[in-house]
Amino acid sequence: MLLHNSPEIKWLPPSHAPRNHWIRNPGAAAAPCRCSSIDDVFGLYLKMLAAMSVVFQMPTFAFFLAKMGMISAGWLWRNLGYAIFVIFVAAAILTPSSDPWNQTVFALPMIVLYLLSIVIVWMFGPKQARADKI
Repeated sequence: MLLHNSPEIKWLPPSHAPRNHWIRNPGAAAAPCRCSSIDDVFGLYLKMLAAMSVVFQMPTFAFFLAKMGMISAGWLWRNLGYAIFVIFVAAAILTPSSDPWNQTVFALPMIVLYLLSIVIVWMFGPKQARADKI
């Protein structure tokens, strides 16, 4: 606490003490370092890269599944609620932090890509299925 009584850093709250506070106050214990290693950062980078690669291929997968007749735009639209649930679960697993804001920021592009997939399947799906419903 002696550190926080000095006039040059009095504005700092106790939890935000500078890392070199032991230079100004040699009797104080060193603050624990919460530094990340390069392996942790690289692992997070690879995880995010793999997740984004899969997510941005969603419209492509939907296109090919529609061309093979395995999915339709109506089926994707009917299962939109389940898809949003699965997207938020995936965002919770893939997001590096546990706060809901980051999870939502990670899930919104996936939801937009799912909706884009519905449009792509509707446009490029089998023509006979669309003609039967008209």
